[in-house]
Amino acid sequence: ADLRALCTEASLEALRRLFPEVYTSVSKVKIDKSRVCVRKCDFDRALAKIIPTSKRSRNSPAHLLPFHMKSLLGVALEDVTKCFSNSANSKVIAKKSMFLIHGDGDMGQAYLGPAILHELESLPSYSIDLPTLLSDASSRSAEESLTRQVTECCSHAPAILYWPHIDLWWDTASESLKTCILMLLDDIPESSKIAVIAVSDCKFEILPNDLKRAFDQKLTRQHPLTRPGMSQRQSFFRQLIAEAQTPPEMKTVPVCVTGRGSVSTVDELSNNIEKGDDKEKSNQKEETLKKQECNALDEEDELILCKLRMFLRNVVERLMKYFKDFVYPVDDPDYRRIIQMPICLVDIRDKINNSVYKTVGQFLTDIDLLVSNAKEYYLPDKFVGRNIINKACHLQDSTFSMTCQFPKGLSVKCDEIQARRELVKAKKSRSNDDVELTDRMSPEAEPQPQEVQTAATEEDAAKSSPSAIGSTENGAAVKESTEEPEQSILGEKEVIEAKSDKLVSDMKIENDLQPPTVEQKSESSDTQEDVTLILNVQEMEDVCEFAAKRTVDSPLKELEHTYLTMLMDIRGFSDSWDRSELPRTLRKSLTV
Repeated sequence: ADLRALCTEASLEALRRLFPEVYTSVSKVKIDKSRVCVRKCDFDRALAKIIPTSKRSRNSPAHLLPFHMKSLLGVALEDVTKCFSNSANSKVIAKKSMFLIHGDGDMGQAYLGPAILHELESLPSYSIDLPTLLSDASSRSAEESLTRQVTECCSHAPAILYWPHIDLWWDTASESLKTCILMLLDDIPESSKIAVIAVSDCKFEILPNDLKRAFDQKLTRQHPLTRPGMSQRQSFFRQLIAEAQTPPEMKTVPVCVTGRGSVSTVDELSNNIEKGDDKEKSNQKEETLKKQECNALDEEDELILCKLRMFLRNVVERLMKYFKDFVYPVDDPDYRRIIQMPICLVDIRDKINNSVYKTVGQFLTDIDLLVSNAKEYYLPDKFVGRNIINKACHLQDSTFSMTCQFPKGLSVKCDEIQARRELVKAKKSRSNDDVELTDRMSPEAEPQPQEVQTAATEEDAAKSSPSAIGSTENGAAVKESTEEPEQSILGEKEVIEAKSDKLVSDMKIENDLQPPTVEQKSESSDTQEDVTLILNVQEMEDVCEFAAKRTVDSPLKELEHTYLTMLMDIRGFSDSWDRSELPRTLRKSLTV
């Protein structure tokens, strides 16, 4: 499988090298297959991209060194990784190499070992710690698992054999396991490109004699870990100053929080309105309140429709899982000729994503259409047709059963939203008709010939004038329409002007309902930018200096605990602009 993947990726690399327009062009490109020739450079690039099965199936112990620990363990990490500076072509990995990282307990061994493996991620690593050996389900014993790990490491050279907590490992392991590991390490040829990285939680002098012989000082690179110095501890705690100087997140005040709006927003708007006349003041108040109510209503409607979409999407996903015959459209040329309105579950899902359904009833209508199409297309006299129709009826009943779980209160609100939006749509269509009529009756229109204008006037007067309608019933419509054309036109113009004024006012309200512009937002942001962070940096530096002095003889684990405690105190002030009491709080937590 790995070889097949390598060849496939190499072929794609050759195609990408010879015909790069395939990956950049939108249209189809005709290529000459005879020109595609796979070379060594294509295999090299493909080999760097793919991950072998043996490496994918293992859980690597490699982890990135935490950012806050770099000031304490960064130097030790650089000292070890210098030996592997040239990856697989390094002189150190050209032969069997032994590395031992030792020191007192809680000196960062738990961070340093995985960080070294992460820096050497180009090399495969194999861990032989006790949890890995005992949890190997493919082996019957720890000895068998250990043998398999070391054998795989040697077969995938250059590679790294990682042995953490060797002191605890040696105290816990059985005699057979100890003998097995010593024999396996001795059997590794000196010419093999294997690096054994061992980590000890105690000093080299305290290790058992067998481990001392295995990691002889003449053949092993030893890296003792020491307690961090004063400068390292100071830089470690000074990282908290940057965290303390981080300003709080800007929280914009919403225009309307509830259905009645924010009280502070209403007060600010009312104060601005008082500058105008009494009439303008009342109009602006009404427009402001209407604006807030409309915004709140729109937010509530969108939230309800979002819940409806989530529910319907879940229903469709369950239907697509169990009724696979109706997922995609029928691939038959005659299907479009027989079925006038084809639909499938994928189409229904797309409608849900496009917010087409505003109620559950609309969704069930399309489900009924899907079932009726199945009954119309498939013949019931054949077994296949009866089976499909049975599945369609099953789908219909299942859908109805699942939609009954939708809360009735939300369903009623969805119906109200649909009715309200249809009413608004109808009003807008009537307004558009009024605008068209206004444009048609405006004096700026092109002048018509006298005969045509007289005929149009007579026709409009005959339709609009009540007297003309009455005379039409009596058979004298033409006479009265010619007598009162000017009066009917003037009356109609007054009606149109009234409607156009109402339309302009409605459009003004709709414009007011739009979200605030960039200038309005910038004004609100300027008020927030005026607030400054109150923090004495010199006092923070003194606190960090005090923390570094108090942790002179502390192990690294205690240093990290102190750091995290101070970090939690700083984050307690994250929402406040006034942090003048923060240094005093940190000093108090250090003295406890």
